[in-house]
Amino acid sequence: MAKQIDKSGELTEETTEALDALSALAQKQLQLYKMTITDELKNAEQSKTLPITSIISRDGQTRSFVKSEAEGINSVVDDVAGMFLNEGDKKSTVTKGISSIVKTVIGGFLGSSDGEEQTQEKYLAYTDGITLLRFDLLCWKRNVKAKSLLNRTESVSAYYYTVSVIDAHKVDFQTFVALYQNVLKAGDETAEEIIKKLDDLNEIYKRLTQSSPQEQNDLVASTYQNTLSVA
Repeated sequence: MAKQIDKSGELTEETTEALDALSALAQKQLQLYKMTITDELKNAEQSKTLPITSIISRDGQTRSFVKSEAEGINSVVDDVAGMFLNEGDKKSTVTKGISSIVKTVIGGFLGSSDGEEQTQEKYLAYTDGITLLRFDLLCWKRNVKAKSLLNRTESVSAYYYTVSVIDAHKVDFQTFVALYQNVLKAGDETAEEIIKKLDDLNEIYKRLTQSSPQEQNDLVASTYQNTLSVA
């Protein structure tokens, strides 16, 4: 992180050590989030969130920025969103919707200066082909108070996300729709387009729930490779 912040190479040893300590703290938060979100997904039924069968993608990163730099927040937002956005899918309504929601969440999160340390969570539901997916994002930020660092950075942050396959046998149609339509609206779908997608979703649901759990898993496995199990 010190190299990321100090582009001139003029950091004092004391400042470098302070930045390294902040970087280590952010990295520890990433590891904590990895354990936290995995545990939460395992116990999704008990917490009344969407139960899953497996995690198919996950990643995290740490960032630092100075609010006085106009591009600071936008740069962090774009980098974090870029962790999970597939270049080839950026034109799809679902991707646009997720990107819009995530950027709004992170932009507001970074723009807030309340308190020394802040956290935020967000989870969404959407479809990819005939697969029902759950997206989770965990955010952590610590505002910098040391005067020696304020001209270099104003906060350090960490972000961790997972994409998981939803267990269609344990999630009713209306519950999924309640979350999915938020993504469609954020992607600027018209009312007519949303109705059409929900009709398509109903057909997907019927196909998934009429198959056995093993058949459903085999179907997902044929779509996604290198699946990360949470079992």
